[in-house]
Amino acid sequence: MQYRKNEAKEWARTAYRGLDTTILPCFTPDTLALDEAGIRHDMRMLVQQGFFAVTLVSGGEAGTTLEEDRRFVEWCVDEARGKVGITLNLRYYTLADNIAMARHAEAVGCHSVMISYPTNFRPRSEEDVYAWTRAICDATRLGVILFPSVKNDFPAPYRVSAQTLARLADLENVIALKIGVIEWTWIDECFRRFGDRVLISYPFDDA
Repeated sequence: MQYRKNEAKEWARTAYRGLDTTILPCFTPDTLALDEAGIRHDMRMLVQQGFFAVTLVSGGEAGTTLEEDRRFVEWCVDEARGKVGITLNLRYYTLADNIAMARHAEAVGCHSVMISYPTNFRPRSEEDVYAWTRAICDATRLGVILFPSVKNDFPAPYRVSAQTLARLADLENVIALKIGVIEWTWIDECFRRFGDRVLISYPFDDA
């Protein structure tokens, strides 16, 4: 790792400069197995474009299994060769799977993970959201990007309130927030409550 867990916030302020992008797994046309050559080719092309990091789209969004995602992560990290950072998106259906994949990402050399929420996640309170998210943060030394999104169909205010996100921002390895909800009062409150502690990314064209 490039940093200790308690150095994650400071490290991110230096490392996160420029543009991030995403990569999806590709598959062989005959057997629909993971196409290692294709994945490595895609990663080489992304490295050449000058991005500072690449986020891996996995699990529930890519239709891949845990074992396929483990190989996908390993190939991407290996092909990146430290020239760009690799972030694994954690959106698996159980907390145990998210923790296991966070630890795998750390073990093989990812530089961060991003926590979003699976479609079957049905918290009954903001405390449930906090507890789920903190359990993953506590299980890894990697920097964590929070990603509350309109994709989260559960009854928390604006999916996850700025107040709960501010509590998560206090965790030593939470380094950033990717905004996935276009609600301007919520966005403003996020900046006011914890914009001094984590990086806030607004990944939409009008930025």
